[in-house]
Amino acid sequence: MRRLLLLLVSLTAALIAASVAAPAGAALTICRDQASLPLNVSAAAGGLAVVGGKVVPFGAARAQALAGSFRNGGGDVCSLPATAAVKAQLAVIQRLASSGQTAASRALFRKLLAQIAARPTRNTAARHPATVKGTPCPADKKVKVKLKNADKVGDYLNAAAAAQKAGDQAGAAAATAAAQAAYETWATGDKTGASSVGDYIALAQGSIKLSGDAGATVALLDKARQTAATDLTKASKVDRCTASVKDADCLGSAEAMAELVGASDSLDISAAQEIMSAIQDRLEHRTPPDGCEEWSFTMRIVDHESSDWTIVWGPGRFRVNRKAGTLDGSQLAGYGPGWPGIIGAMNGECIETTPDGTTDYGPVTMAGVGFHYAIDGTVTDTGFELNVSSSDAHVSIDAPSEPICQGLAQLGEEFVNSFIAGPFPIDFDLADGQTSATYSESDDTMDISATIARVAPAA
Repeated sequence: MRRLLLLLVSLTAALIAASVAAPAGAALTICRDQASLPLNVSAAAGGLAVVGGKVVPFGAARAQALAGSFRNGGGDVCSLPATAAVKAQLAVIQRLASSGQTAASRALFRKLLAQIAARPTRNTAARHPATVKGTPCPADKKVKVKLKNADKVGDYLNAAAAAQKAGDQAGAAAATAAAQAAYETWATGDKTGASSVGDYIALAQGSIKLSGDAGATVALLDKARQTAATDLTKASKVDRCTASVKDADCLGSAEAMAELVGASDSLDISAAQEIMSAIQDRLEHRTPPDGCEEWSFTMRIVDHESSDWTIVWGPGRFRVNRKAGTLDGSQLAGYGPGWPGIIGAMNGECIETTPDGTTDYGPVTMAGVGFHYAIDGTVTDTGFELNVSSSDAHVSIDAPSEPICQGLAQLGEEFVNSFIAGPFPIDFDLADGQTSATYSESDDTMDISATIARVAPAA
């Protein structure tokens, strides 16, 4: 609660400073370009993140960068341009003022303000975001709102600047007030497309720069606070057994966002801290938590038609929480490059057979190479459905320069690389209490065998 109170005190001070009337004779401040929305960066810095394979404090630099990306992500409200039509009319008003036709200039200016006010509000509803593959992190670090969509605000601000330049302080004040009102109506309405913590912070940043109604800024920060609390709660619902670095990144961001806006004061963040602790244990190869099973995995394919050419996956490991129905086989909780595999060397000949005879163009060779693979899958009623895949498997086949040899070599490379890239599905059936299982397929051309075994907890 203390952090939230401190944040509210800072916001109140900023809003009071923004609303203090200028001394008599002083120029009106149309937009405070250097104003900055108060955020609790120091509290966010005390959160946690995964860096270099270790759970470490979120840090001041990362917290400051996150706050800055939110404040500035929607653009600068003070530099919004006027529409072409308004620009043209302001140029006429400026010429009248410069030639000493003050009354005509100010009359035309009031008419322009009335025209802007009467203009139908432009529909700036945000488009629906593209579908995201997989389960996205609830703590969205992107700012989707664009302050340039605040209809009429740029016109009013540029009108205020023009009136001020022409010495029409009353006109400048009227245009500034109209800009504030137009922005607040837009920012607190349902046409911004705002949905994330960053969105609401960006909108509040625009509000505090315009020095308008303090209630609008507070309402937008309340939205940010409610969203941050919801995001942190969702991000904390992670299985401690299979929690990964990806989960840690999401959780660390969610906690930092909650701290920035003072939302964490109303939440129990012990669940988030427990998840981070579980991820740290996994990174350091410590014993899995209660209810968490760890299994080893190996797979081998032998091609009898190619002199027993062999591909080996393993040894790898994956974690399972049967009660939660979760499975994760990322190495070092996703921080590592993946489990090791080896593609064996292969030697052969490029031989072409035609009605005219057989031609041996020379040797074809493929050097053995290593690769990395990942394990994922699902827990079923009868065991596990695993998928193994690789993102870095790549072989090169050296063949004679004859076109037919080069073409076959290219096809061979594409086949091997795509085959190992996967995903390669494997089903394992396990009876109650069974601690190992084997999957196998065999014929005259190829043998495929895969084995999993329960890893006994460390003593």
